[in-house]
Amino acid sequence: MEEIKPRQYVYKWIMTLFSRTLPLKLASHVWDLYFLDGIFILYQTSIAILRILKPKLMEEEFEGIMHILQNVPEHITEDDEDKLVDGIFNMVYPQWVYDEIPKLETEYNN
Repeated sequence: MEEIKPRQYVYKWIMTLFSRTLPLKLASHVWDLYFLDGIFILYQTSIAILRILKPKLMEEEFEGIMHILQNVPEHITEDDEDKLVDGIFNMVYPQWVYDEIPKLETEYNN
């Protein structure tokens, strides 16, 4: 286990609304979803990206994993749009997640 924490990569993804993480076409699709469905899309997109990258990540050690996570556009292309959108919408969370994410947003904005 490489002990990589989400704060080492995911903040950059979310704070830029994926504009530095995904090709423009995919990022604009995520933006549309964000404006339609709200903050949950940002978390769902992050998890969908990790699911797409999982086979590559599992083959690497710490340095390789961090390189992939910090250079996602090298590994996810516009051809992955259907996989990404399916991944975003095929997630099911326990109720506590739906309760906690809005609290995180409020906490961040204060």
